[in-house]
Formats: sequence, structure tokens, C-alpha cells
Amino acid sequence: MKTIQKVLISSLAVLLALAAFLTFYRFPKSIDLQYPAVEFRNGDASSAEQTTIAIKGTLYRPLLRNAEFSGTIAVEKYDFTKRYELIDVRFYKEIRNGWGPLVYSYVDDGKPILKSFGSIWKSGDFERIEIEVNEPLPSAATLTIAAPARTYEEARSVVAQMETGSK
Repeated sequence: MKTIQKVLISSLAVLLALAAFLTFYRFPKSIDLQYPAVEFRNGDASSAEQTTIAIKGTLYRPLLRNAEFSGTIAVEKYDFTKRYELIDVRFYKEIRNGWGPLVYSYVDDGKPILKSFGSIWKSGDFERIEIEVNEPLPSAATLTIAAPARTYEEARSVVAQMETGSK
């Protein structure tokens, strides 16, 4: 009888330890990528401009929780993305298929300043990226950056794949 109790207690302890590990471990992955990208206004091929996106940091992919990225996401065309500190990005699965806010911070004369660059979506471990840039004045067409892409057509294809959630 005592042997059965010991086996049950041991099994329960192992299961609890495993459940705790899977619940709290964040499964980090180092990211160091650079992609050609295209910035464009939806529906306007003449607006396409080439740029580069560099991503370096750690992507945390916990089970049953939202992924989080800590590091840098620098867009060549926007100098502040290279100089300011990126606030950790949490990708919310339940908001538009994995939305994350891109917010940068810096200190000016002792005052913290936040700069909201836009919204970001990624597929997998940053295999594809879509950024909707916040603009000071609303525009008829959203300013979007898509990567990896070298042309307007490739950028539109990336955005379409991101919207449908295809791999």
C-alpha cells in the first residue's frame, strides 16, 4: 500500500513540476535578421520605396500565452528606430491575428518621451513582417512596410499572406 502511495505522490509531483515548467517557461529564441523591405501606400504602386528592416533580440514564445519580443527593430528609413529604445513588444493573438505595438522611448532633458511608430505583425519567428506606420494626419491609404520584399508586388503578397494567416 505504501509503495502505491509513493508512486502516486511521485507521479503527481512530476506532473506538477512539468505543468509549472510548461506554464512559466518562456521558450526564448535569439533573433538576428535583416530583410529588404518595401514601404508603400495600399493601392498605389508608385508610392513604393525600398528600405531595410533589422531585427535583433530575443523572441519569447510561451505556451498558451502571447509571444513577446525584447530587442531592437530598426527600419533604415526611420533614424529614431535605430537610436531610441524599443519597448518590449507583446504580440496579442486575439487582436487582429497577432498585433503588437511598436513604441520607442528616449529621455530628453530628464523627461521620458514615448514615440509610437505603429503596429506590427509577424509570422512565425519573424519570417514575414508587416508594419502599419502611424501618421500624424489620417490618410486615405495606410502607410505599410512589408518584409521580406523588394517590389510593391512582393510587399502586397506579404501583406496578403499575413492577413490570411498562411505560412
